[in-house]
Amino acid sequence: MENGQAPRLPGPKDRLAVIGTTGSGKTVAALWHLSRADLSARPWIVWDFKDDENIAKIENAQHVGLDFRPGPKSKGLYVVHPMRGDDEAVNSLMLAILKRGNVGVYLDEPDINKTEGFEDVLRKGRSHYVPVIALTQRPVDCNRYMLSEAGFYQLFDLADEKDWARVRNFVPLKKLGYENEPTLKKYHSLYFDRDRKKITPFMPVPEVDTILENIDEKLAPSRSHFFI
Repeated sequence: MENGQAPRLPGPKDRLAVIGTTGSGKTVAALWHLSRADLSARPWIVWDFKDDENIAKIENAQHVGLDFRPGPKSKGLYVVHPMRGDDEAVNSLMLAILKRGNVGVYLDEPDINKTEGFEDVLRKGRSHYVPVIALTQRPVDCNRYMLSEAGFYQLFDLADEKDWARVRNFVPLKKLGYENEPTLKKYHSLYFDRDRKKITPFMPVPEVDTILENIDEKLAPSRSHFFI
């Protein structure tokens, strides 16, 4: 909080870029943002490229193939597991998400970050109510649209000056009173609201087990089964 005011957090059509090196706390922070999303009201698709152990612990998530298409009544959390060489299927699903609209997208270190479908989601998704939570540990390598189209940035520690230089293209750290390469404690971050041009120091988010429990609680009602 700054001056007694909590920072504005991403809304139902905003893009958030979470940036930081391995072990900095970015993945847990991104999951915390996911836990705040409207999972019980619309579908969110998690692109799980790394078989993430925390994603695997979400009991009420549904694991689906790249041929999955969210229907008009779909809601909850759907996990897809793309592999190298799946670019065509990835593009097709990304375009289906954009066409349907009102679908959330969560990506951690996407191998697909330069596919045309992902670019279209980043460039056009806001007008289609497609919010994005995207993570990277190497901003110098990620799709430029992932950074240029973000409305919010959460910055954790980075190991390479080239990565900080890329970040400074989109977050005016020095102008806002921070060093070009700010020293951040483990699990602490800087949170930048682009529209308001406001940067806020961010304390560590809750423990990951608490976050995953909160996600499952949101998903549970949408997984009810009725037997006749």
